[in-house]
Amino acid sequence: MLNGEHYKFKEMVLAMMRFKRTPKPILFDLWHPIEYIGEAGAAIGPLVFGVALDASQKSYAIGPRVLCTFGNDDGERAAVVLGYQH
Repeated sequence: MLNGEHYKFKEMVLAMMRFKRTPKPILFDLWHPIEYIGEAGAAIGPLVFGVALDASQKSYAIGPRVLCTFGNDDGERAAVVLGYQH
């Protein structure tokens, strides 16, 4: 999930290029909820987790896991991998 800022999108694309690519119909989707609600500041964490939960409950997630990435303007980064159980 991304927030729509140019440098964060570029950072995610560079990270995605490190995944081992094998032929699959869909490897993963990129979601950026900020595109729909605007910049959320510190509330982005709970918002992203809520979107991941909704994707699990309503079965629109592609697979059983989601990678949530976060970053601030000072260069700090965090990543959380969430797994779904049905």
